[in-house]
Amino acid sequence: MAVLSTDIYEAIEVLLHDDIIGLPTETVYGLAANIFSDKAIQKIFSIKKRPAHNPLIVHLFSIDQLSLVAKNIPETAYMIAKKF
Repeated sequence: MAVLSTDIYEAIEVLLHDDIIGLPTETVYGLAANIFSDKAIQKIFSIKKRPAHNPLIVHLFSIDQLSLVAKNIPETAYMIAKKF
């Protein structure tokens, strides 16, 4: 098993305590939060001055998690997710 940097452990602690972190993506820096924390999600909307009608992107570990964050999921979405 790989040894994780202490930065990873610090980030995990922050996320577990309803706060947000900044992290690099392939193109920009982004804000990240636990999608199941209303408090953390509201912080992102507030910091970014993002309108409530403009949804956030949610990254999932597996297709099995999709129903945890979405409703009325079309079969096409599952077909695409299984493919990619």
